[in-house]
Amino acid sequence: MQNNSKNIKDKISEMINNGDINIKPKFYYILKTILLIIATIFIFIFAIFLASFVYFYFKISLLWALPILGFAGVKAMILYLPWVLILILLAIIVILEFVAEQFSFVYKKPLLYSLFAIIIIIFITASLISYGKMHENFYITANNRNQLVKYLYADVAEPKMPNIHNGRVIEIIQKDLLMENRRGDKILVKPLFELKRDIVKDDFVIVVGKRIGNVIEALDIKRVNQNSNFFDKNMMRKNIMK
Repeated sequence: MQNNSKNIKDKISEMINNGDINIKPKFYYILKTILLIIATIFIFIFAIFLASFVYFYFKISLLWALPILGFAGVKAMILYLPWVLILILLAIIVILEFVAEQFSFVYKKPLLYSLFAIIIIIFITASLISYGKMHENFYITANNRNQLVKYLYADVAEPKMPNIHNGRVIEIIQKDLLMENRRGDKILVKPLFELKRDIVKDDFVIVVGKRIGNVIEALDIKRVNQNSNFFDKNMMRKNIMK
């Protein structure tokens, strides 16, 4: 047994002397660990920002409310989700898992445990951030920021959804509604059915119908809950852009 141990040591010493094994200094491993930690933190921050932005997009664009339109609304919600951002987020989660596996306290655990922990941390933190004002402030002042921010927040308030519109009722004219969307357009909504009386001034509504100019012949109108403070800030953004 001792002879075998000695033979192994001799072989290792011989390989080191022959240059078959490269021994790196301790500083190399320390630096590698520091860089790995920094990279993990930055990737985590980016993933959290992206997840919170997707949540903000989903909430402010009223995509969450589309299912009240029935099966067609559910289809529209799925179709107009920001799939590119969602796929990027999923790719980042996979990268995070790969990076995390470099740490001994992670790779000793089952893969599903660490993956689940990463997802939970990202989405809990992102949901907390989404309740703050960061994305609202970015959106309102996007026109005065760099091109990336302007591009990212360009269609948050009202993504391009053909025949699906949303806005706030500013006046009721007999059987019609005058609606203002977040772009500041005043649109006359003409229901092709008997309008329910539960829709009143200052309500937020989703309207289904083809828009021709500033007139929509509405096939359906649904009232939704929305943050009126954000709508007013959004109008302020339009004034900044002018």
